[in-house]
Amino acid sequence: MLQRITIGLALSMEPTILVADEPTTAIDAITQFEIMKEFAKIKNTGKTSMIFITHYLSVISKIADRIIVINQGKIVDEGVFVHITTNPKDEYTKQLVKSKYMTSLRYHQILGK
Repeated sequence: MLQRITIGLALSMEPTILVADEPTTAIDAITQFEIMKEFAKIKNTGKTSMIFITHYLSVISKIADRIIVINQGKIVDEGVFVHITTNPKDEYTKQLVKSKYMTSLRYHQILGK
C-alpha cells in the first residue's frame, strides 16, 4: 500500500523528471497495469521525463522510448524495445528477454491461448 501511495504522491506533484525504481514490484498485475496507464498518460503530456529502473521488460514495454541494460555498473545493451528483445548482445540482456518470454508463455498457457 505504501508503494501505491508514494507513486500517487510523486505523480501528483507533476515533476519535470521522475525516477521510478522498481515502481510496480510486489503489486498485483491489475494494479500494475493501472499504474503503468497513469505513467503513460504522464508521458503523453510531454511535461515529465521518466527514468524507470526495473528488471521486468514487460513493465516498460509500452512506455519506454529507449532502454539501457546495465550489468555490474556497465551499459551492455541499449536501444528501442524491439531492438533489445530481438537482438540482445549481452548474455545478461538475453536472460532478461528469456525471462520475459517464459513469463508470457506461461501466462498464455494458463489462459489456454
